[in-house]
Amino acid sequence: MEKSDAYHILNQAIHNFKKEEYDRARTLIDEALTIDPDLPELHYWRGIIEGMDLNLEKLKIAAAEFTEAIDKNPEYTDAYIERGKIYLLKKRFDKAKQDFEKALQLEPERKEIYKYLAEVYIAEGDKEKALEFMKKSGKEETTEYLLNLAKIFLNTGNYDEALSLVEKVEQKEGQNIDTIELKAKIFEGKKEYQKAVDYYKLAAELKPTQEEYFIKITNLYYQWAEEEYQKGDYVNSAIHIINGLEIHNEILPDFDYIQIFKKAVEQFYKKKEWKKVVACLDYMELHFNEELGTFAKEMEKKLPLKHKIMKKLNDIYAK
Repeated sequence: MEKSDAYHILNQAIHNFKKEEYDRARTLIDEALTIDPDLPELHYWRGIIEGMDLNLEKLKIAAAEFTEAIDKNPEYTDAYIERGKIYLLKKRFDKAKQDFEKALQLEPERKEIYKYLAEVYIAEGDKEKALEFMKKSGKEETTEYLLNLAKIFLNTGNYDEALSLVEKVEQKEGQNIDTIELKAKIFEGKKEYQKAVDYYKLAAELKPTQEEYFIKITNLYYQWAEEEYQKGDYVNSAIHIINGLEIHNEILPDFDYIQIFKKAVEQFYKKKEWKKVVACLDYMELHFNEELGTFAKEMEKKLPLKHKIMKKLNDIYAK
């Protein structure tokens, strides 16, 4: 096979990538690499695909692919930009700056590079320099400019500045999916979980087919639950876990939810809050593993007669 065959397969892979058929795109690129391992575009696109999964191991592979693309073509602007974005995610700001500055040197007309450099400067605490570069990235006070600046503040933990910019956009144009998503992420960063959940739910109403919102809401409830657990508030922790399961019951917490539910039921039992005991026991038997199911049966035996009957009726109607 010839070099043109590798390009042909690469074009097929890009087509699959744009259709979100990522596994197929990866397979095609690997096939093309057996034909021409020195083609920089193949390494670039392999980096793009690997970098979509934002775990550290995949990002490491993606950065290595972008480096390979640059080694084979030292003037590959897009490879510098993508590698710089990975360094930015990993908070390796000096390396990110080097890549963005090199990309800017190669193509000074590329406006988005100024935005990435602005993000580096905000992360380094140099807001004046950041604003200088943001001004070069596009027209000031446009919606795009304000939202991009808000994203930079968000990504660098400047949540109040980000929120102020988003609200400025909403005052001009009203709420939309972009401002709602940003607000959800800002409140998530601020650990104002209820507000974050409310905005993600609003986003889910506007885009009900986007499963990522439901996953995010569930994980936020679990994050909230874990913080309450660390503070010793087992009852609220259990409530947040239940809320998360009601959004997405196929995702379980990755912390000790068994201990949380046991403690919550024991606290309700001590306070003689029998309806809450019954509700928790029902939930434990329905959703959780055998250990919690056994515990639920043992606690059920200790219920007053009236609430034992209520529990039995619940079990009958659940069948």
